[in-house]
This record gives sequence, structure tokens and C-alpha cells, in this order.
Amino acid sequence: MRYGTGGSQSSETAKTQRIERLSGSGASWTLYFPPKDAVSFSRAPLVSVVGEDVVGTQSTCRFNVPKDVAKALLKQVKEDGVPTSPHAMETVLEGLQISCAAKRLTDLVNRRDYATKEAQERLQRSGYSASAIEDVVERATRGRLLDDDRFAETFIRAKISIGWGQGRIKRELARRGISAESVSGWPEEYFAQGEELERAWELVARKPVSEKNGYQKLVRFLVSRGFDYGIARQCASRRVEEESEE
Repeated sequence: MRYGTGGSQSSETAKTQRIERLSGSGASWTLYFPPKDAVSFSRAPLVSVVGEDVVGTQSTCRFNVPKDVAKALLKQVKEDGVPTSPHAMETVLEGLQISCAAKRLTDLVNRRDYATKEAQERLQRSGYSASAIEDVVERATRGRLLDDDRFAETFIRAKISIGWGQGRIKRELARRGISAESVSGWPEEYFAQGEELERAWELVARKPVSEKNGYQKLVRFLVSRGFDYGIARQCASRRVEEESEE
């Protein structure tokens, strides 16, 4: 959640966005939803919650929150009333951030499993506060809604089934915040002796050999799929040799 003072909406912007006003107990807040055509590549557009004539301030104060948090605020004030100070609004919004982030995470995991780092990044892109994300992810980890060991095992077996080698799997796990070496049984339980070579050969056995730089292209292809350079060279040499004998 971001908090600041000052700032106003231009008349042109106001024409294209949804605006909601809350007032009561001497406090007045305005919610400025982002225009429908607003674009943000790194994070979802946020809603500005702007307070005027609020107890404890001599100027405008502002909080920026995700859309689902702003919508939850509109529902909550109907039952609990309008927060009368910046501190009260901040407390309300932080509680809503946690509940909305928890729901968002549950929705994500119901579609597929996530590594902890992946889940954190998705929540960050949705615009939730760092403290809300930390709280939600910690509880999800304790309850095993997020489990990096479970994720890694499923991920490894799925990628092996589509022909990925050890190198690529290690890189992709690392990108998700997981070290392959920390996975129980890696790599022996996943890659039987000789199996890596066999799978690499299956990928190139029927692959056409280019007349120009055919060997190098086959090596690069296998390395890009995560196979060891030595295995890639061995399979490429065998394929080029077979091609020349045909």
C-alpha cells in the first residue's frame, strides 16, 4: 500500500474513469479507479483512495491499492462506516489487502501449483503491499498451500516427460527460486544412468541434418534443451555419421 499527500485528478482523466465518494463522521474520501484503457506492463493499475478534510491532516492524503481491495472497501464501509483518519484508513486497507491477496493466491493455486517465488511475484504484479504479501505467503507456506519441494518434484517429472535435460531443468528451477541440489533425490532418482543419453538421442534420431553446420546445429539444439555438452556432442556425431551412411 502506498501513502502520500497532495495530488489531484485532471478533468480529462476524470471523464474516463470510475469515481466513488465516501463520506461520514466528518470525513470525506474519494476513490479514483484507473481508466478502463489504462495499461501497465509491470504491475496492474491501482486505485487511488484520496482523503480530504480528514481528521489529523491539513492536506490531501492518498493511498494506492489494487482494484479488488478498493471494491472490498466500498462494501465494508456500508457496514462499519467511513474511516475518519489516515491511520484508520490505513489499518482498514491493510486488513483488506491481506484478505484479498489470500483470495488471489488461492485462486492462482487452484489453477496450477506455484513455487513460492512465483507466487510472490504474481501478487506483487497485482499491486498488493509488501507486508500483505509477506503475511499471506508465510501462512500459505505453513499450511502447505505453497510447497517448493512438492512443486519441484512435479515440475521435474513433467519437464522430463517432454524431453528437457538436467541443465534446462536446473535453470528453470533457479529462475523460480529453487536450487535443484536442494531437491531430494536430485538427479539420481530422476535420471537413471544412461537415460539422459537415450532421451537426447531420441530427440535427434529423426531430426534432419542441415548440409551447412549440421553437427553444430544439432549440438546447439540439444544444449538448448538442457542436455550436457558431452552428451550433445556424442549424439550429434552419431546422427551426422548415420546421415552420411544413408
